[in-house]
Amino acid sequence: MSDNPLEALVVAKKERFVGALATTPVNYDAFLAAAMADAIKQPKLMRAVREAPETVIECLAVAATSGLLPGSAHDQFYLIPRWDKDAKRFYCTFITGYKGLCKMAYRDTKVSTIEARLVFQGEKCEIDLGTNTVDHRYQWGNQVPRSWDTLVGGYLYVTLRGARRPIVIPMDKEPIETIRNTQLKIQKGTGPWKDNPLPMAQKTVIRHGLNSGMVPRTTELEQLLSAETDEEIKHIEPVVTTEKTGAAGLRQAIGIAQEDEEPREQGPGDALLAQLLEEDPFPEDKVICHRLTTAWVNQAGALGLDPEDIERRAGNLSGSGRDEIVAAINALAEEAGAT
Repeated sequence: MSDNPLEALVVAKKERFVGALATTPVNYDAFLAAAMADAIKQPKLMRAVREAPETVIECLAVAATSGLLPGSAHDQFYLIPRWDKDAKRFYCTFITGYKGLCKMAYRDTKVSTIEARLVFQGEKCEIDLGTNTVDHRYQWGNQVPRSWDTLVGGYLYVTLRGARRPIVIPMDKEPIETIRNTQLKIQKGTGPWKDNPLPMAQKTVIRHGLNSGMVPRTTELEQLLSAETDEEIKHIEPVVTTEKTGAAGLRQAIGIAQEDEEPREQGPGDALLAQLLEEDPFPEDKVICHRLTTAWVNQAGALGLDPEDIERRAGNLSGSGRDEIVAAINALAEEAGAT
């Protein structure tokens, strides 16, 4: 065995990883080699292995269950070391790469092709959303510099077997940039958004399209997207805001203040809603509510609540609006903190 501490960590849990990889196209040896190579490149990840090994194992478990190779060399699944200022240690989190999402999307037998295409200044790109036709004139050579600065947006292009026309879902640069800035803030200016901004922009375009409800998704892909969203909202610091939602928001908007109203501290439910709206600024309300409810059920299950209680409480959330479900997610987080 080598001196790589990540190897020792994974080998100690070999049975778990072999089992997780058994239903995927990836074999254990390739998975272990990819993880070891990534750890060698990242000294901070090595520290996370030593200081918070359980977080590394959990991230690798998500990669294994999804059948994705970890490491920037593959652009499938990034292991991201972060500093915990309270615990004074490095720990590990993850971000799925563009190729990883594409690989997962192709596992649905209905998907024939799926591509996230970027558009740059100087290129002609017209999308007819009535017919889902695209006229994108690619410019060769140095006629159009392709960089983050010249990016103007992108679109997801999907063809389904047996379908008469493709699915085309455009995305402007502004929401892509919002997500990039959020992630750079969380990652302290490091990570794939700094090193590989264009592949990450492609990943954001494909994730935006997959969350639109227009593209079929396997259960495994649903679970990966949910796990990634859960991982992201863990690292969004709560902020105190004087903005209100629901009826309180209406009162604030029309200038009717109530003296007894205090600024509300936003919780993980608010952070998740903000993340979903960044991905799709104009979503169908039922899609947002469904994803919020799914997040609540996943959280409740992770807390070990009684399955019958989860089913009953999830049923009560059925038909509720965004504000009610956000409040339920926040309340569940408070419940977890109190135990």
